[in-house]
Amino acid sequence: MSTTFAVIRLANSPTVLVAVLATACGLSGIAESEFEEPDEEWAHEPPRKGNARAIIALAQTQPKAEPEPVEGCPADLAVTPAALLQESVLVRPPKGVEFSPDEGNPVFAQAIANGGFVSVCDTTVRRVVFLAIDHDPTKTLSEATDEFASTLATQGYVDGTSEVTYDDHREHHRHFEFPAAGRSPAVALYVAMLQRKRDGDAVTYVLVYEALPDDYRRLEPTFQASSNSLLVVPTAVSPHP
Repeated sequence: MSTTFAVIRLANSPTVLVAVLATACGLSGIAESEFEEPDEEWAHEPPRKGNARAIIALAQTQPKAEPEPVEGCPADLAVTPAALLQESVLVRPPKGVEFSPDEGNPVFAQAIANGGFVSVCDTTVRRVVFLAIDHDPTKTLSEATDEFASTLATQGYVDGTSEVTYDDHREHHRHFEFPAAGRSPAVALYVAMLQRKRDGDAVTYVLVYEALPDDYRRLEPTFQASSNSLLVVPTAVSPHP
């Protein structure tokens, strides 16, 4: 399997947010199999238009563990999940955050707006990036996150610090902070690396949430809850097998 680097340049920033690992093989040719059950019970919502969105009627994810509220700012997510990556996954973004329309990209989605999105406790979420990459069984998710972090460094995100906020065999969550550089302000990132199965094949999903450091502490419970809300839609339900 060959691996390529895809550089994604986002608006409203003089620097590149991420240089992401993608694969030459792609993720669209996944065989039909069983739906992976979520870890927690789901609440119900009315069905929405589209095959993948109809699965919203099944559930609305809850975090595996309730994030600790910070400074009176408990986690707060959008009520309706967003259907992303050719409607192959559902995720509830932070309150006030809206992803760009799904244009059929099977490995990349983003939420970005001029000035960011006003969210919980009047904080601002600068952007959210969502990626799907082939799972590498030879690496732990911690090692995969280290590799992802090295791609950030090549794009000017240097001299930062990081702290692991959660780690097990299926998930690795890490908080990064990078100082101001040139015209770019200091930023904080919440990176969640999640291993899931779609139709029996392992896929690694990467969610990157960005905020200014002053806002980040109040937003971290929301970022954690949002990443925990990820639901993989089986091929039998998705309109893009």
